[in-house]
Amino acid sequence: MTAIIVYSCLTMCIVYFHMQLKTFFTKLIKFCKKCFDIFFLSTEMLKLIFYLLIINNKFYIFIIILIALITINTII
Repeated sequence: MTAIIVYSCLTMCIVYFHMQLKTFFTKLIKFCKKCFDIFFLSTEMLKLIFYLLIINNKFYIFIIILIALITINTII
């Protein structure tokens, strides 16, 4: 009888540990995907800013400021 109780307690502990490990890795993967998306977005914004700086038009300065503000709001 004692062995059944110990076995069931160990099984519950293993199941609980497995669930906690699974949620931890799920959160870690979501965090990494979010960081990668922000990094990818920032590199695309930098490419666009460099392209607009090459054109050298006064109208594009406002677009560069707008892109910088959107990037800052996205990162924060």
